[in-house]
Amino acid sequence: MPSGRVRSEMADSPAVGARPSLFVRLLAESREAHASGQYEVAYHALTAAMHAADDAGDIAALETAGLEAAAQLQHIDQHTPEHRLSTKSAARHVHPGVYTLLARQTAMHVQMHEARRR
Repeated sequence: MPSGRVRSEMADSPAVGARPSLFVRLLAESREAHASGQYEVAYHALTAAMHAADDAGDIAALETAGLEAAAQLQHIDQHTPEHRLSTKSAARHVHPGVYTLLARQTAMHVQMHEARRR
């Protein structure tokens, strides 16, 4: 973990028998949907996970959501470049794409939380 970063309590493994955080559950749902090719569902679950992390002020979880957005987009671009959420498809509409915007949004939330902590 980079120095100066707040450790994510949301992303940590829960105690035995405890329910995982909302962020952890939504991230898992996003990954499951993505793995099954349901990219729109994956995107929306990941967006919800980002909002859960933002609401909790969890910088590490926000960073995780941003990295996951980039990873999911990279997979889509490599394996299904004609998919409507791909970078190629977004470029046809002169748009950066929803996954790219999600990654940017997570970075913006990180900056806002870091500024509040100064």
